[in-house]
Amino acid sequence: MRAAIEGDAEAYHRFLVSVTPCLRSMACRRCRIVGVAETEAEDIVQEVLLTIHLKRTTWDPSRPIRPWIA
Repeated sequence: MRAAIEGDAEAYHRFLVSVTPCLRSMACRRCRIVGVAETEAEDIVQEVLLTIHLKRTTWDPSRPIRPWIA
């Protein structure tokens, strides 16, 4: 993400591809917990990816990214 924020499009693509399985897992788990059909997880993943894109400049590179994503 650090390189992506600095404008490296390939790094940004790699970041998004690498974070997507984790997001999907989190979304499926939370769907099960709250009793929502897991088929909704993919929509949640897409919303989170969009939010990451829109808010990526709010991440503090001196801090871990996982808590920021969660």
